[in-house]
Amino acid sequence: MKKARTKKQPRKPTGRITQSSLHISKIDGVELRQLGEFKLPEEKNLAETVVMEKFVQVSRQAPFIQAVNSCSKFPTDHGPDFSIVVENIGDAFAELVEIAPLKYENYENASRVRNLGEYVDHVINEVLKKEAKYKNRDFVPLYLIIYVSDDKFLPDPHQTCLIMQSVNLLKLTAFNEIYLILFAYDGNATVAKIWPDPRRPLNLQQIAEMRDQQMIRVDQSKIVIMSEAWHGNEFDVTTRIYFPKGTDMTKFAELAKTPDRALKPGDLPSGIVPDVRLGRFKKDQGKS
Repeated sequence: MKKARTKKQPRKPTGRITQSSLHISKIDGVELRQLGEFKLPEEKNLAETVVMEKFVQVSRQAPFIQAVNSCSKFPTDHGPDFSIVVENIGDAFAELVEIAPLKYENYENASRVRNLGEYVDHVINEVLKKEAKYKNRDFVPLYLIIYVSDDKFLPDPHQTCLIMQSVNLLKLTAFNEIYLILFAYDGNATVAKIWPDPRRPLNLQQIAEMRDQQMIRVDQSKIVIMSEAWHGNEFDVTTRIYFPKGTDMTKFAELAKTPDRALKPGDLPSGIVPDVRLGRFKKDQGKS
């Protein structure tokens, strides 16, 4: 009698979230250490379950998110990713979408520099795909959760603000709310509410300027320590940072002409301070 084959679960490559830091001591001097690495499972269902469970944890602590009491995988492939129970609402649904603007490359060799406007347009296109898929279906209320699994594609708070305002220009009917969940090297999650949000912290000129900027993610493992010295209780260290291929060095060249001038907002990309509502997961912390 032949043994029944176990159905293989769909696989989906995922990226890595890493973080490095300078470690300084009088005994060992200075060295660059990797603090840790977070990687989602490559089995699709497991990866989505980790993302959803992290979101549930944050939802129970962040005051601007209605707490999710429970979640379970949707029983078929013909619907959203999860059935959930939301406090004060009841039964609801959650759909996940990953932001990974990969064309012909994979996570390992993907570029660390890209045009910010093109990145935001990619996010919008992913949202519109989900809108088209669910706008005439009976999965109500539906929450869309956007996530990033590789540090090459992580938006900073300024860029998150641009994503938020750009998505709020869309006419959406399929979703109750849209959230963005980002991971740190230790797996802790930060959640930003993307839609709906009536605030407009950026004017049209700021939006245009930001869209023309580059989104640069330096490979921290390639930082080189050039020199180090103790001066009493003070320590001086000089490091060399290698910017990824394709980085527009024009602004850096302009700053080099006036090295004594203090940096001002706008000197480097993403100089606008946004107002983004964030929720972070910390163990043993209640909702405030």
